[in-house]
Parts: sequence; C-alpha cells; structure tokens
Amino acid sequence: SLITLCENVLAQSPLTAGIVATERDCLVLRQEASYKSGRITCIRPGTPLKFKPGNGKYLWVQTPSGQQGYVFHKYLKQANSTKPINSTNHSASFQGGGLSRKDCRTNVSSTVYFMPVEGNVPSQRLKKNTNNFRHHVKLQGSGVLADGNRIDYRGKITRPPKNCTTTVTSAAQVCLLAYFSIAADLKKGFRLGDIVYIPSMKGKKIRLPDSGKVIEHPGLFIVHDVGGAIKGQHRMDFFTGKDNPLTAENQFHKLGLADKYRCDRSYSRISKKDPRYAAAYRLIYSLTDSTKTKFNTPAPADASQAVASK
Repeated sequence: SLITLCENVLAQSPLTAGIVATERDCLVLRQEASYKSGRITCIRPGTPLKFKPGNGKYLWVQTPSGQQGYVFHKYLKQANSTKPINSTNHSASFQGGGLSRKDCRTNVSSTVYFMPVEGNVPSQRLKKNTNNFRHHVKLQGSGVLADGNRIDYRGKITRPPKNCTTTVTSAAQVCLLAYFSIAADLKKGFRLGDIVYIPSMKGKKIRLPDSGKVIEHPGLFIVHDVGGAIKGQHRMDFFTGKDNPLTAENQFHKLGLADKYRCDRSYSRISKKDPRYAAAYRLIYSLTDSTKTKFNTPAPADASQAVASK
C-alpha cells in the first residue's frame, strides 16, 4: 500500500550529534527559538546534544536527559569539529543530517504561510518594518481586517466568506484549510485539487486554530493555491490559517516545515483520477475546522486505511 511502502522505505533523517561549546558557565536552553522565550535549564559546556540542522539563529536540541528546546547556534558545535554551527550558511541544513542537496530534488522543500489578522501581528522576531498588517497581507496574499472583512494583496476588501473561517481568495477559489491546504507550482506537475501525501506527517498532533480541537494529522494535504516564490517540482507552501509562522502557536514551524532547505520529507501525489482520491479528500474535509462543507457520502470509519488499501 502507499502509506506502508512510504513509511517502511523512507525514514526521517537522524539528528546530528553536537557539543555545547561556550566559555560561559552554561548554555541556556529555551522553550522557543527566541532570546525572550522562557528558560528551561542551563547546560554545562562539553555536554553532548542531539540537534536538528537549520538556518535560524536558534537550533532545536535534545539533551542526554531527554529535555528539548532551543539554543543559540554560536555556542553549539558538531561532534568532532572545532567550529561553531554557522546559521547563515544554508548548507548547514544538510551537514551531518544524512542529507545532501540532491534531497531537495526529490523531497519536499517547504515553507509556511498564514492569514494575518489586523491588530494581532506580533513584532517579536520579525524583520525591520514588518510589524505592519498591510505589509503582511501583501506577502501572504490575504488577511482579516479588524471588522472581520477580508482584504487581499491588491487592497480589495470583501465580506467574510460563507462557511469559511479563512479566505476564498486562493487560486482554486475555494476555502483555504488551515494545516491542510498548500500552494504548489502548477507548471511542474501539480494541478489544483491534487492531494499530497507526506508519510512523516502522519500521526502528528495538530491543534486547529479556529476550534482549538486537536487532531491526529493523516499526512494528507490538498493543492489549493499558488505563490510567486513557489517555483519547482517539489516546492510547497503550507497554509496554517491565523497561526503566524514566527509564533509559538504555529505547529508546522515547530516541525521544521518553515525551513525550505531541510528537504527531509518524502511525498507522493494523488491525482483526481486516482481511485484513492475520494477517500483522501473526504478525510481532509472531515477533520478541518476551516469550513462546514458537508458531503453526500460520509467519510469511511478509517479513511486513511481506505487510501492505503487501493
């Protein structure tokens, strides 16, 4: 079956071995990737760690005791190396993680986008002049005004769409589904409505932004949008509703989907002609809280198995 084959053949890349390399008494382990984030503990110099390579100033690490959090990259070095991790070099995403640049030619190269809400766009950790609602709308494609109306990147204002908590200004002109809709390059093999299965995302616990309901993600996503910067066969932009990618609420950022150089997730495409498509489609819409769309036929009791059984 599709799911079993992908899960057995393609495993997630291993964590990289690192060592705390600071001249201070200890290295602060923080809850989030920010110096303003809460402190978990302080790690002694020379302590071995496991970390996820990335291109940010803070790297996710795991201590020998199992504690997890973020540390500043300059005070961490790879095992058997005398140089600190260089966060400005995108090749750091590949070093020591079992990856190569060729992985971005076959696996998902992902980023995350969202729907900004006027008056609720945090300035923390954002670049200069980006604490501006209209600026975010231009970057993300659409946003929610203080009165609840929607505004798109051209400045066009519309009323809130019926049966949709997000927006219908996507390329497919359908309601974007938080944590399920993605943007892809339609010139590189994708079509609007295609479903993408990412086995490493199956089973992840996701809190949906509108209802607060926690679901077990099936690893299924649907192509609803395009993007000016989304170019290439394996480039995908994941929509997270009102959850800003630079805040703690955004769960896809925590899972590494905001790092387009990571490229450690395999995927497969399910077209509308595929016999598994109907079950996968119904499963997505049975889990989302972005729309109240109903179907004439209910989703199977275990639609993920229905997808795999064809």
